[in-house]
Amino acid sequence: MRINNIFLMSLLFLMFSCASGVTVESKFCRSNGHWASLDDKLPSEIEMQVRGFGDQLLNIKSALADKGVKCGNMKRMRVIIYQSGPDVLLGIIPGFSSHKVLVQYR
Repeated sequence: MRINNIFLMSLLFLMFSCASGVTVESKFCRSNGHWASLDDKLPSEIEMQVRGFGDQLLNIKSALADKGVKCGNMKRMRVIIYQSGPDVLLGIIPGFSSHKVLVQYR
């Protein structure tokens, strides 16, 4: 009976654990560019992995600077947040967040 209780408590903990995700902040990314529509063709892209416990904050200016891209040079930009198979599996860990952030730009 004790094993059933431990299993049930573990299952409930996994199902109702803390929510987590990623927030992309565009503050201080000064540009005359615009957000791209879905049908815009954007030739360049950068993919970043964001992992951690709880909600993760990604500052787009510093993330792009780490890749050698300046916000001021962009004419159009699109941000896509998604999870791959391994990211979904890591989501089993309560409160853990794993996402890929794809920035497409021109």
